[in-house]
Amino acid sequence: MVQPPRCRRREMLLSLLATAAGLSACQQGSRSSQPSEAVPGADSQFAGKTSLINGAGATFPGPLYLRWFSDYRQVDPRVEINFQPVGSATGIPQFIDQTVDFAASDVAMSDAEIAEVKWGVVMIPMTAGSIAVGYNLPGIRSGLKLSRSVLVQIFRGQITQWRDPQILALNPDLEIPDLPITVCFDGSGTTDTFTRHLAAIDPAWAAEIGVSMSLEWPVGIGVHERPDAL
Repeated sequence: MVQPPRCRRREMLLSLLATAAGLSACQQGSRSSQPSEAVPGADSQFAGKTSLINGAGATFPGPLYLRWFSDYRQVDPRVEINFQPVGSATGIPQFIDQTVDFAASDVAMSDAEIAEVKWGVVMIPMTAGSIAVGYNLPGIRSGLKLSRSVLVQIFRGQITQWRDPQILALNPDLEIPDLPITVCFDGSGTTDTFTRHLAAIDPAWAAEIGVSMSLEWPVGIGVHERPDAL
């Protein structure tokens, strides 16, 4: 998302490990200037000044952004870019409040949110990734198969045991322990994207549970409630 001309985890856990598509928004302009090494060939009016640009938002692209900004600093030391990976749900409000110059989000801003930004918004796709469902099951480091139908039933609380017949049928070669499934979730832009996937698999999900960065899950433990759960 970009503002034009002012360029912002013995119970087993089934958890969402997130990487998702990233969007970025920015507000053009410098918040502060201070002496810095001039770049050969730079316009004289910008010589000796540093442009400070602050951003916040999605955690997924955070490492990538930090690398990009560090590399760019080597190219042009007059530009200092700070980014705080505080999550999409925090980055968007900060962008609307103009406390940051640009924001990153796994979810596009709504029309209502865009209308709150005085200078307007331009949303730019910056990077892409995937969302994976992770599990912690003794003796099974990898290879567990879950169908789309089973996945929805787990997150709806309809399948609650690892040795459920549907899971066993999908994994005939695995010795699955007789243990309960404990769903673990969070609230983020990834949550919005993942719940859209569940709704696409099962239309009843959208009608009965919803699609959002933060929603009332039928079952599970929120990592924001139990940060030690992971």
